[in-house]
Amino acid sequence: MFSLLVNTYCNGACPYCFAKSSMNGKQLDLSNLDLLVRVYKKYNQKVAGVFGGEPTLHPDFLDIIQKFSQNELLPVVYSNALMEAEILAELAKTEIRMVLNINTRDVYSNEKYELLLKNLHVLSQTLGRKVRIGVNFYKPGQDIESILDILKTTNFDYHVRIGLASPILDETNSYAREEDIPQLGYEIYEFIKKILARGYIPFFDCGIRLCMFNESQLEDIRYDIAGSISHSACYRMFTIFPDLTISPCITLADYIKKLNLEETTNFKKIYQFYESTFAKYTALGNLEKCRKCHYFQKICTGGCLSRTIINHRHVEVQEEFDFG
Repeated sequence: MFSLLVNTYCNGACPYCFAKSSMNGKQLDLSNLDLLVRVYKKYNQKVAGVFGGEPTLHPDFLDIIQKFSQNELLPVVYSNALMEAEILAELAKTEIRMVLNINTRDVYSNEKYELLLKNLHVLSQTLGRKVRIGVNFYKPGQDIESILDILKTTNFDYHVRIGLASPILDETNSYAREEDIPQLGYEIYEFIKKILARGYIPFFDCGIRLCMFNESQLEDIRYDIAGSISHSACYRMFTIFPDLTISPCITLADYIKKLNLEETTNFKKIYQFYESTFAKYTALGNLEKCRKCHYFQKICTGGCLSRTIINHRHVEVQEEFDFG
């Protein structure tokens, strides 16, 4: 339910970074942890998702993890795996889960790629199945073989997250343009077949739409995917920033006013606000043809909401809502 950004700075250089416009060098103050724990408990949360930036760079990262653990919240850390050896050693002693965003070889410098492989080896030996790998597709022709090589040499969870990189609204990140989507669908399909052959099970992150694949490909993979092929978390997963402001998905953070987290914050009302605000866009889908598609709003959400907004900027949305 909550994506907590403990910091907004990173040591990675993902060309498609969908948090890029929010990377302003801030970090969570430890004095706010008690409030966060109370809010999580109020909403019966069992998991505390820890995001960044790169969250392991926060100087008090281990204290944050410990605070959540002490309050019966399982920390799930979303990382690029480029952490320092000291952090890596401490993680091995901690009851956590990790989701690692791994890029293809060409994204890394030689130094960072060596660090990545070293850290992945350690995490495979220490946390093993408590770690899950994800990969983002953002352009045709990515070196997916380098991801397969990593899967061969690690002992992580057998589910692999597959994402289609979302555009941020100022379009300053790299992301697949519409003309590239069919080719990416083919390459994702080929990647799925290869990881299935290695005993891994793919699952899709939000943003995937069914028309990325042809009917034959859909029929071939639909029963091999863990979960839905197309789904949305645009405003169902609230983003909490280091200064305790709240927005929907971070790709939409600059589109709508941020609200402040308080102990009395009514997330049901906030959800209704987001749902009402974006209703015109969710009814459109990424493309004009979505509304005529027999899958749309039945088993396909129409793709990433930020992509829809970019493709349909002329639609007006409301700004006022009763939060009482």
